[in-house]
Amino acid sequence: MVEAVESELRRRMAADAPPARDLSFELAVMARIERRHFRRAVAGNAAVAALAALVLFMAAPPLAQAAESLNGNLIATLVAVGLGILAMQWALQREEA
Repeated sequence: MVEAVESELRRRMAADAPPARDLSFELAVMARIERRHFRRAVAGNAAVAALAALVLFMAAPPLAQAAESLNGNLIATLVAVGLGILAMQWALQREEA
């Protein structure tokens, strides 16, 4: 009789046992971590954009003079701007690595 009760208790306890992994909890934790990473990335991008806007604001007069001195040479201006963009992207990729 005692063995039957014990086996019944074991069976019921095994049926109520928590799963080895709680996937909903794991997903919630991963989502929270990704949200935090996303917020940090957005904050970093906003700071870089604000700094770039400030630098562009400060550099606008000299850049205008440089563009006038190029006598409308659009190709040279586009190459210079493209190289600047590539340099910024390269610097950002180095920070992420």
